[in-house]
Amino acid sequence: AEAAATLLEARALREAIYWIFVAYGEGQAPAAEALALLNAVLAEALPYRRLVWTAAGFTWEWKEDPDALGQMLW
Repeated sequence: AEAAATLLEARALREAIYWIFVAYGEGQAPAAEALALLNAVLAEALPYRRLVWTAAGFTWEWKEDPDALGQMLW
């Protein structure tokens, strides 16, 4: 059930991103619903983002959560 729900969320996110870019390409404002969905997914993902130091300097990485099926959406 969780996998099915995650798949539905992924499809909805894909559609939202598509319509955001279509609107942008046409010089229009994106639909509020599409932006709201994208921002909701971003809000879920951001707590897993980490700033780390490497030999090349700072970089962003994602904290992995093997139990989070929605990780693929981040």
